[in-house]
This record gives sequence, C-alpha cells and structure tokens, in this order.
Amino acid sequence: MINIEHRDRLVAVTVFGEFALADYKEFEELENYKIQFSGPIDLLFDLREMAGFTLDVAGGDQVRASMPTTSVASPCSPTTSG
Repeated sequence: MINIEHRDRLVAVTVFGEFALADYKEFEELENYKIQFSGPIDLLFDLREMAGFTLDVAGGDQVRASMPTTSVASPCSPTTSG
C-alpha cells in the first residue's frame, strides 16, 4: 500500500508493507501527469515502513533495491574435544 502526496514539483510516496504492481501503476500515472503538465519533478520515496521486503520495479531499465532485514545471530555453542 502507498500514500502519495503531491504539491508543486514535489511528489512524496510512502510505502507501507508491500509495493505492489497496482501501487506502482498508481504512482506512475501521477508521475507522468505531473511531468507532462508541470515539467521535471522532485521525487521522494519513503521506504522506512517497508523493511523486510524486496522491491522490483521495471521502468525502462530494471531497478532492484533490497531492503535490509533484521536478523538475530544465534549464540555459538562451545566445542569440546574429547
């Protein structure tokens, strides 16, 4: 799910959970409209609420951004020789 805010030249997109294909299409439609009627835009993607997911977006060239996930290291068990 995404939330898109736009004013003047700024388009700010906040991604919550997953960035689905339908979300990308919604963003792409607004982006194309803004560029067509307003010229170049400033774009801000806030991915902080998307932790743990991988984002694949095809738009001209393929862009792949992998979000870091939190991992817990397991304690090392002592080895004994015997």
